[in-house]
Amino acid sequence: MPAVDDRFAYISCGTWSLVGAELDKPVLTEAGRTAVFTNEPGVDGTVRYLRNVMGLWLLQESLRTWSAAGLRRSGVPARR
Repeated sequence: MPAVDDRFAYISCGTWSLVGAELDKPVLTEAGRTAVFTNEPGVDGTVRYLRNVMGLWLLQESLRTWSAAGLRRSGVPARR
């Protein structure tokens, strides 16, 4: 980041994905805790309020495996 305004969220994808927002102060509510979000130190005193999302890696690997098997995303065999 840094965020350019207060209506900003991000998704960072790699081996796993991070979904969150850059805030001025931590979110310390019960709803934030039960949603499994974390408050991490950010740049210039900000807080990165985020959640680790593992499911996108599973989708990426499934698509790679299906493609290697000659299947298109729709499940229809690809032409060779």
